[in-house]
Amino acid sequence: MSADSDRIAVLRAEVRRALQADPQMAADFATLLAEADMIATASGARAVALRDNSGIVQTGDGSAAWQGRDLR
Repeated sequence: MSADSDRIAVLRAEVRRALQADPQMAADFATLLAEADMIATASGARAVALRDNSGIVQTGDGSAAWQGRDLR
């Protein structure tokens, strides 16, 4: 077991203890986790936030992209 995995195990145990000791914090944490999958946040010029994407995402001045068959 590496030092990082040891630290992760200790952190997990501490978080578990904290959540068991405070039911309201546990409920708040559960709500945050449930909502986390639905949130996408971006900030700044040309920032992009996605939850699901099946195409090209490109930003910038003069950018150009093509997806699919080249019809030339």
